[in-house]
Amino acid sequence: MARQWHTPTLHKVADQLRDKGLADAAERLLELGVRLKESEEGASWLSRNAGKVRAVLSRHAENAGTELGETAHLLKVAHQLLIERKPVAPADLGLARSQLLDLLKTVPASAVFAGTFLIPLPGAQPILAPVLMERLGLLPSAWAESRVESELRDLVKLARMRGLPEVAEELGQMLEKVRSHTDETARLRKYIRENPDWAIFFDEDLNSHITDEELSHLRDRVKDAASRAIADPDDPCWTVYFRGDGQDDKIRRNLSFSQVRTGFPDGRNALIRRGDTDWWVPLFAIMELLG
Repeated sequence: MARQWHTPTLHKVADQLRDKGLADAAERLLELGVRLKESEEGASWLSRNAGKVRAVLSRHAENAGTELGETAHLLKVAHQLLIERKPVAPADLGLARSQLLDLLKTVPASAVFAGTFLIPLPGAQPILAPVLMERLGLLPSAWAESRVESELRDLVKLARMRGLPEVAEELGQMLEKVRSHTDETARLRKYIRENPDWAIFFDEDLNSHITDEELSHLRDRVKDAASRAIADPDDPCWTVYFRGDGQDDKIRRNLSFSQVRTGFPDGRNALIRRGDTDWWVPLFAIMELLG
């Protein structure tokens, strides 16, 4: 996501803020690009170094223990999920998510993404906050983007208050890109959760888990497929994999995208790719991009 707006435009807006005496706001804006980059790289780095990271003594561990003393429910749910490996009721998960988000407000983003924020659980080695966040449906990238949204909103308000309508407009456009990205990612992840038997088509390393990195690749493939579909809707180059009325899997080849849209107007029960070589992508995601 950072690549979409961490561009010369961002630096231009930062320069405009500095010119108006808002040096702190300029630095905050540039830091947002770094945070999103950290969120993109953090998940894959953690997956490669999870064993080493768990052994790190965190300078935030003492504070985490203090904060967790006020969030007993989160500790209980974390123990149930990660130690006992038992299912947790949706209502309990929701409360635990809220408590974890409150806790993370006191922790620097860099500490979370570097893997140095640990949560001590009785009877176990300290648990990485990102690991618990993943189990609670709050992956580091999603959390980072919610923080970025909040700060961008503050900067938009600040620019308007200081009489900088053009700067406010450009910051608002950045905010819309982040929101769009967040919504798009959430819909794809929800689709994967609701269709677990199709997750293998997006699982690049075949470890039965869709990482942030793999989700990012899937999102890029969806955008590429949408671009190709709109460029030549009559090219019969598409293959569709779908569930029939009897929930049996079927494949149709050599379709144009115009035929695909007519035959699969909803798109949620089908995957699509160009020919027989590209990666499969959810058809509904392409439909949403094309409108």
